[in-house]
Amino acid sequence: MRRSKYDLTKNILELSINGTNKTRIIEGCGLSSEQWIRYLMKLLNADLLRLEQHHSKFYKTTEKGKLYIQKYGELLSLIEK
Repeated sequence: MRRSKYDLTKNILELSINGTNKTRIIEGCGLSSEQWIRYLMKLLNADLLRLEQHHSKFYKTTEKGKLYIQKYGELLSLIEK
């Protein structure tokens, strides 16, 4: 079954709630490097994900991103009822 861009966005944001690196996101969501770049740019520009740099780069879901996860779940529950 093919996942929608909204499902993939939710998956990326969920994996990044506590902060993670790009490898975990790519592997966890089954993305190609090309897909990752495309989603990364969209999520950063929409302020759903942020890049943090300490000893290495990692990505963390913003408060707006957490709201996306919540609202997307609410929408799915309405559709599935």
